[in-house]
Amino acid sequence: MMAIYKKIFEIGLSTTNNIASILSRNACLNYQQNATLKSKSLEKQLGLPPKPKRPLSPFIQYTQEQRSILSEQNPNVPMTDLIKIMANNWKSVDEAEKAKMRMIYTSKMDNYTKEMMDYKQNLTDEQKKMLELERSKLEASNEKNKMKSRLKELGRPKRPPTTFVLYMLSRLDTRPKNTKFSEWLSDVGKEYENLPAELKLKFQNESAKLREQYKIELGVWESKMIKMGHIDVIRRKVLMELKGKDGVLQLESSRDAAY
Repeated sequence: MMAIYKKIFEIGLSTTNNIASILSRNACLNYQQNATLKSKSLEKQLGLPPKPKRPLSPFIQYTQEQRSILSEQNPNVPMTDLIKIMANNWKSVDEAEKAKMRMIYTSKMDNYTKEMMDYKQNLTDEQKKMLELERSKLEASNEKNKMKSRLKELGRPKRPPTTFVLYMLSRLDTRPKNTKFSEWLSDVGKEYENLPAELKLKFQNESAKLREQYKIELGVWESKMIKMGHIDVIRRKVLMELKGKDGVLQLESSRDAAY
């Protein structure tokens, strides 16, 4: 149970409006990983020498130069619209100027290719393995995030709150205004551990009911997804049970499968 407290604490909730975040057990981990990867290069994270920077394409270089100018001239225009403006402006740039920019870009790319070859040759086998491992982890994390977004778009039922989360939600109105959420949560955790058995059973029963309802809703949703052809979002256990049978008919018996 203390692991649950820690995950909730790490999410860093400051107001009750953020309380839904605790229902996602990996929310904090994903946030921290994404924030780190955005602020640091993979090489810097691993303490490796920085790799050569890839030169900007002519169009990207043009947009970087124009963005600050257009932003000042059009402070109320959304960035998406500014990008459209820059794309249209790029079309009107003199072809001779574009050709010059492409020549410079090609020369920089040649140098970049040579520098990258030297960089890779100077890495030790251990460093190469470290990079390969971290890239694999990053790809897996990206795929996981893509799947989470896809499941959300397709309306997959949300997991029900755990027994402790139900108890914590019932105690939200007892949190003093000047108390840090982490401190209050720690107190609630201690309260929960010392709850009388009959009171704890009340929350356990409520959690069990929500889980059963979740199973039903998930089964209905998966049936719909199969009919729509979204097989990739179906649980592996369900697919294994349906293998070699009529999926629509067998799905009914699979709706109560444990998740």
